[in-house]
Amino acid sequence: MATRIYIALIFGFFIHCASADQASIISIEESEAVLELLEGQNEFWKYCAPCSSVPPELMTVETIEVEPFTNSSDELKARMNLGDLAYRYYRDGDSWRNIAIAAGIKTFEVPEYINPEELIAEMTEPGYIDNRDQVEAVYTNCTSENGLTTAAMNYCTNLEAEAWDTELNRVYQELMNNHLTEEGQTTLRAAQRKWIEQRDLEIEFIDAMFSRREFWGTSWSSVQLNNKLTITKNRVNDLYRYLSSHNF
Repeated sequence: MATRIYIALIFGFFIHCASADQASIISIEESEAVLELLEGQNEFWKYCAPCSSVPPELMTVETIEVEPFTNSSDELKARMNLGDLAYRYYRDGDSWRNIAIAAGIKTFEVPEYINPEELIAEMTEPGYIDNRDQVEAVYTNCTSENGLTTAAMNYCTNLEAEAWDTELNRVYQELMNNHLTEEGQTTLRAAQRKWIEQRDLEIEFIDAMFSRREFWGTSWSSVQLNNKLTITKNRVNDLYRYLSSHNF
């Protein structure tokens, strides 16, 4: 169904606008040009390029409305229920074009055309490689080849521990080299050194605890190794959490 476009002339009162962001507030003439431009359309993409981390969002407007009002100088202006036209895109052939630019309204730092699907794909995919599933699989793959004897499980746990240690170094470098300011690098480096000290003390405690007589026996050796492995695994997950809290 084509969009029914009309101007809602509500001259009984006027709203005084304290501020506007680019093309939220436009002239009556500009609003008329927009109405003509968008005749028959009801689907638009909302995308704020200067916001950078916010992906495009499809919006449907059944009726495009223009509401006149005056500013503090009693100058008659208009605003539309589409929102800020500098951040709205309409269908122009096979492309999506910026409404404000197409209507001749001044804008800054916004692209004239966008490809919403490509933008969404770029902005929702993580900007880093996550190897944790592969590291988790090291133990499973190893025991499938070597069996589930205590000796085999201990061997495979050690292999997994080495894999977690390698992944820890990799994700640490990922943060340091690609995602941190100089100040962030300095503080992460200091935090990592403190963590290494804590890890070594924790491993000493684990070894001391499992040296007690009640933990003698081969079955407890697997538990001991897993406790050590978990320390590094948890640190890897911590660093990944820092990565995933950003859109890179």
